[in-house]
Amino acid sequence: TGHNMGYWPIVLLFACLNILYFIYSGLVISTKRWTSKFKNVISAEQAEIIIFVGSENGSTWQFAKTLHNALLEDDQNVRTVGMESTETFPNAKNVFIFTSTYGTGDAPQNARKFLKNQESLLRQNVNFSVLGFGSKQYVDFCKYAFDLNQLLNGLALNELIDFHTIDNKSIQQYLSWVNKLTSIDQFKNLKVKLDFEKPKTNRIKVLSNNFNNS
Repeated sequence: TGHNMGYWPIVLLFACLNILYFIYSGLVISTKRWTSKFKNVISAEQAEIIIFVGSENGSTWQFAKTLHNALLEDDQNVRTVGMESTETFPNAKNVFIFTSTYGTGDAPQNARKFLKNQESLLRQNVNFSVLGFGSKQYVDFCKYAFDLNQLLNGLALNELIDFHTIDNKSIQQYLSWVNKLTSIDQFKNLKVKLDFEKPKTNRIKVLSNNFNNS
């Protein structure tokens, strides 16, 4: 198709490559922006509770932050990291995985090497809970989260809370999951505060100790 067009096909080729580069760099910058906002005060060596976050656009981090802050306020040793983390957690007891699904049931960009990076952690005697984020508008709704949960069950790890999904950033579905978490003795005093913008809704604040009345 570039016959007799001189150097224009080469120019168009470089333009296409630049577009792909900008898409990739935009995702990397977005991920770094969200992770950089997260301040851990507990070291990887001290952490007994680990929250892993798999996200493409950063929205899953908002939910993870609410749990992270509640655990800190309850004087629990929690550390929250992206699923790309290669840190080791020798004292980990409970692992929470908040993850979206990308494309046709694939892992988010930052979660693609999770199993390899955390191979030593998954050999430890830890409890785990997977919370999937997505939209039922897509056929492969939360498929990566579901597949990951199945795999972790296959490793004979203890599932702390049954697999849950969150459709379209649903606050009520998230509160339902947290309500199950607070039914466990170790987490019964948690007060999870939601204070962030959800598309097409007003700004809200909800306390976990009001769940049973909602």
